[in-house]
Amino acid sequence: MSRLRRVSVGVALAGVVAAGAGCVSKGLIEYDVDGPPQQLAVLGTAAPADARARFRQIFCALYDREPKSPDDDFPCSGVLHRLGGEAAPAPAPLPPRDTRLRVLIVTSALGECVADIATPFDQGIERLAPLGYRITTVVVGGMSSSVYNAEMIADAVKELRLEPDDRLVLIGYSKGTPDILHFLVGYPELAARVAGVVSVAGAVNGSPVVDRFADLYYRSLAKPSALSCKGRDLGMVRTLPRANLMPWLAANPLPPHVRTFSLASFTDRAHVARLLRVSYDLLAQVDPRNDGQLTFSDQIVPGSTLLGYANADHWAVALALEERRSFWMGHPQRQRAFPRALLFEALLRFVGESLATPD
Repeated sequence: MSRLRRVSVGVALAGVVAAGAGCVSKGLIEYDVDGPPQQLAVLGTAAPADARARFRQIFCALYDREPKSPDDDFPCSGVLHRLGGEAAPAPAPLPPRDTRLRVLIVTSALGECVADIATPFDQGIERLAPLGYRITTVVVGGMSSSVYNAEMIADAVKELRLEPDDRLVLIGYSKGTPDILHFLVGYPELAARVAGVVSVAGAVNGSPVVDRFADLYYRSLAKPSALSCKGRDLGMVRTLPRANLMPWLAANPLPPHVRTFSLASFTDRAHVARLLRVSYDLLAQVDPRNDGQLTFSDQIVPGSTLLGYANADHWAVALALEERRSFWMGHPQRQRAFPRALLFEALLRFVGESLATPD
């Protein structure tokens, strides 16, 4: 895919939304980081457990020991939002690296289309692989349904040769999360091998943007001149509406042996990538606490352990797009790149510690 084609991935989607959006009016809800966390969930699904304090403690211990430039005054507290009700953590040491974790990262919607530019947490993989972590990226169908991609995940799990002490952890970024959840439900024999699932900016409930523009997305992406992803069943836009994902979550309880963890993301408009601002403004009519693709209350897996809320847009939390395509994917307000490699290490340290502790 040429550079022009790669950049057009984001331009095309932004154009699709902008074409149908018209004028965007200001929403009734103000941007607020003082209120408590919120989850939009179907009645009967389990509430999340709150582990924000411990995750912050782990992340900040890693972050604060990293070398800083003399003029760098960006504190750890600016990386993770401190929403209301977050308790002070009890003193505890930084958990050790647990190389018994066998990690599979599942890419997002359209992730296949830009895999040659960036894949989720590729910088974090470069940081941790030399230290003994075994991490594989599963590039699922960029425009495919969760049912289609669940089969791809199943194939990847089948190929693994796990040692007796290994703990298999699946990390889903964006639509990678519902793809993983469909795998857990649809392939119970293989799901038995999974110890944990981490959702990062997960499209757990879907998105109101897709709710409104699903048909427009579908018609635009179905054109021969549209994106050159493989596996073009176009099921992506049929999977992501709330009206499909939320009833599916209510009807399909997750395997009780799998520990699930959720890290959400949202930020203010000034720190949203240029190409995400149209969708950010649309979502702000629902809730300004969004990351340009998802509201903060739509990103929590039912019954999961809530790790926190990254102060980042939907791309910056996991993808190095702003460093590699700074004009379209970046934003002038951020003075330096989001520390996603450290965030990735904090995720694995937390998960390793949690899986070593009985429920």
